[in-house]
Amino acid sequence: MGVWVIALLMMIFTGIEYGTTHVNDGKFVKKTALNIMENDTINLKMINDDEIYYRHNLRRSYRKQQIEIDGINKLYSNNISVDVKKSNSNEAYIILQKESSGKTRYNANWNAERIEYKYEVINNTIVLDAYYLSNFKNIWKDEEVNITLYIPERNTVYFDHSIKNFLDDVKNETDIYDKDMVNHHFKMTDKTLQCTDCEVELEDTEIIEEEVN
Repeated sequence: MGVWVIALLMMIFTGIEYGTTHVNDGKFVKKTALNIMENDTINLKMINDDEIYYRHNLRRSYRKQQIEIDGINKLYSNNISVDVKKSNSNEAYIILQKESSGKTRYNANWNAERIEYKYEVINNTIVLDAYYLSNFKNIWKDEEVNITLYIPERNTVYFDHSIKNFLDDVKNETDIYDKDMVNHHFKMTDKTLQCTDCEVELEDTEIIEEEVN
């Protein structure tokens, strides 16, 4: 009976702790300007650090993995989403938004800011990490990272195949499904993205079908 009571109390306290740490949602937002010229093409790709945690297939996932770096337990997660939108100015920029939760709004914002995420801009290629790292104590917190690339009219973005499973409802002129946007160039019009090389692929398919018939 004593063991049962102790187990019950532990479940109650764990439930209370879980509930109180999810009371408030917080976020950390950072804007970074990009040195992109008019009519330039921006390449978007994602990479993983296999030395930290090996993933055969890169894809967005809510699952978290416990890893150890320099003797410190951390959380590894692929809960990353990527979007591309039209800039309201002539400037291209990236908005990085990290989200977490906490007992207070201050704690939630503090947790969000300390999520470890990075990307690198090499000439006109943006190399995004396919993962983020977080404090192990945040294992039950609903954490995520959202990256939005804003580009002006007449700029073009090329979606590398590596980003296929991280695109999140990217609006485009012909409502092409996210996963079908990879390996294609999309130019920003006065309204939305327009594929500039999708018709070539469609024509090639039609030619093959005619030859078969």
